[in-house]
Amino acid sequence: MRKHLQNIWLGQQRKTLRDFIRLTFSFFGGLVVLSGYQFVRLYLDGVLPSIWNSSFFTLVIHHSGFTALVAFLLAFIFYYLEAYRKLLGFGFAAVVFLGLLILEGMLIEYYVRFYESLGADFVQKFSDRASLGNILISVLLLIPLTTALMYLFYKMNSSSYKIISKMYPFTIIVLTWFLATLISDKNPVNENKTQHLVESLFKKYAHANTYEAAVQYPILEPYKLEQSLSGHFDFKQEKPNVVLVVMDGLESEYINNNSPIKGVMPYLQSLKERSLVWNNHISNTTGSASLPVITGSLPLAETNLLDSETYVNRNTLFSILSDNGYKTSYYFGGNSSLGKIDKFLTQERVDEMIDNKDFSSEYQKQERDAARISLGYPDKELFRYWNDRHTTIQSPKLEIFHTLSTRRPYLIPDRNSYRSRITKILDGTDLDWKTNRSLRSKRSMLASMAYADDALKELIERYYRFKPEFNNTIFIITGNSEKRSDLENEQIASTRVPLVIYSPLLKEPAEFKNLVSHADIAPALIHLLDDHFKMKVPDFVAWTGSNLAPAVQKAGKEIPIYDEQGVIKSLIKDDYLLADSELYRLGKDDLWYTHKNDGMESALSQLRSEIIARNEYLISENKIMPGENTLFKFEIPGFSKREIAWINSVFNGKDYDAGYRKARDLALQNNSKHAMLLCKYILVNVPGHVDTEILMARIYGWQQHFDKASTILEETLKKYPSYASGYEALLDIYYWSNNNGKALELAAVAEANNVRDKNVLDRIERARNIIKQNKQKETVSILPERVRR
Repeated sequence: MRKHLQNIWLGQQRKTLRDFIRLTFSFFGGLVVLSGYQFVRLYLDGVLPSIWNSSFFTLVIHHSGFTALVAFLLAFIFYYLEAYRKLLGFGFAAVVFLGLLILEGMLIEYYVRFYESLGADFVQKFSDRASLGNILISVLLLIPLTTALMYLFYKMNSSSYKIISKMYPFTIIVLTWFLATLISDKNPVNENKTQHLVESLFKKYAHANTYEAAVQYPILEPYKLEQSLSGHFDFKQEKPNVVLVVMDGLESEYINNNSPIKGVMPYLQSLKERSLVWNNHISNTTGSASLPVITGSLPLAETNLLDSETYVNRNTLFSILSDNGYKTSYYFGGNSSLGKIDKFLTQERVDEMIDNKDFSSEYQKQERDAARISLGYPDKELFRYWNDRHTTIQSPKLEIFHTLSTRRPYLIPDRNSYRSRITKILDGTDLDWKTNRSLRSKRSMLASMAYADDALKELIERYYRFKPEFNNTIFIITGNSEKRSDLENEQIASTRVPLVIYSPLLKEPAEFKNLVSHADIAPALIHLLDDHFKMKVPDFVAWTGSNLAPAVQKAGKEIPIYDEQGVIKSLIKDDYLLADSELYRLGKDDLWYTHKNDGMESALSQLRSEIIARNEYLISENKIMPGENTLFKFEIPGFSKREIAWINSVFNGKDYDAGYRKARDLALQNNSKHAMLLCKYILVNVPGHVDTEILMARIYGWQQHFDKASTILEETLKKYPSYASGYEALLDIYYWSNNNGKALELAAVAEANNVRDKNVLDRIERARNIIKQNKQKETVSILPERVRR
């Protein structure tokens, strides 16, 4: 042994790449052994059902990626030090590898004891749970063990360089694949613990600006009724209905009277002439991220408020209007779990959430794209679905429609016809050659806007048919910054979107030039309704916006513009715009022009950093408002660290459909305990995963907990009244519990919602036959004995 150590550490030959590669493989071998130790411990503790499962091999892959990265970084130092003095580079690399192996061993030991990976707060957690003596013992035990592992694997892979040298091109491919594992989805059970620690520390200290709050809740302030838009309305005695339509990519250019593409959306253009219109309305963000801003004037940050383990306290239009007797609904033709829309709506206790799961076969999906994926149901089908299910109720309604036909790749119905329409519009314009060519290359996008305009017309005309309801409805139409029309050569073009408020209650149309944003819509609507109807509004509010009314807009108005990750990419203050590192100023023609003012540029840059830090504090520390000010308190179910360790071992990544299939397999294997645990975990993260809800109910049914099963399914069908699988499962529960009378009641609900699935109809027929047979038996049982004979 001593002789071998002398050969390694005290040899006279200068070490080369051959030796470095052997050292690298020795390090990787040690990590694999530590992986085995981790999974054996978790198995013996009863956390994992087996040792050799997919999570073990995923961990090995992640170790390989970490090894490749460390080797890549060390190689340069190795070459430099080895060239400076022989054995210095080799010795340095060996010490680093050995140190990392000891650190990984300590982190794994912590994980198998407490079922969580140490992050940036490792000092506090380690000190709370482990004494200095235990730490020293662990280090003293790990040093000889890891040294022995390194030595053993170093001796075993002496021929590795010969093999690698023959596979040189393949090695590059493998190295690239290894590095790709560093950005793959990970969870604590299958990730390199040292890498997790380093990433956590980097995230903590990467943000140079930390928010030092002067008050605990920086945006919380007493609610005070300000001058509203009520002077523009002639309200009735009843509270008005509110319909909000959000169109992705709807830019202001489509209703600009001087725009060459104003003819693309003639209906919205005509509606503008009868409405309240804000010409300088800014979209704070894009896609699904706009929903919390529009409905709640909420801040955004890199830490998503929906990723918190606890409910982030807040109030929105949903909660405030619900508290004032409104029924709330959300309509979307796509998958609401994308962008976590369903999670937001569930926490907001929205009465009715409609997405692609609710549409029956009588509605036509949008065409599939090149990846064979359909975005969902186009706008006209979405509005037709609403019309088919419309019922007049006594209470006022808040209905939100989020459309998708204007999203890429613009596969609208009858798109050739709409493309021809766009061609005719462009043929009739007097554009320069460059602009004309640019717009013709975007005919598919423009055609989707024309289709969306026709769909909007159909929606409002359908509302018109319900005359009393239409006459007491406020329509708010806006867009978000999905894309650019390329008509304005300015940074802000894609974020300037229409804000059109149309209603038969309006006294007269009006246009406003004050600078407003999505974040102002919810406060303005609350002020409007409260001004006339004396609404119940919380004593304290936490809004990032202010109001739409020009008379109350104060100097110093700030409008942050976020990207999809919640990072502020641009910032507006008054008439100045900081986009990246460029400063602009709003001209009298409402266009932004480059502006030179080093002092203002520096001030806005500092302000942007402060708002980023403030928003991160508000969300990560749950400091938007205190819990006692929240109208709706939503309890997010928690899981023990032991349960999370098991979940991570069977459910890798974020494919919740795969998680559902795993839960279903466990249930079919009579492992109801773990199947139910996985179902609950899925529903915490994707509340709209209706198949998981149904599976939970079926598991309860198989366990003969029929009341629990029926309760879940009855709530499911309230949220998704057209989902056939829900009816199928509930009819089975009624059948198993011999409650066929309720099955006939459910049959009427299915018919009212146009559910004509064969499996559902067969189960309804089964219930009718059983009831018929039971009646026949009852009739026979009451006949005199001589008649029965």
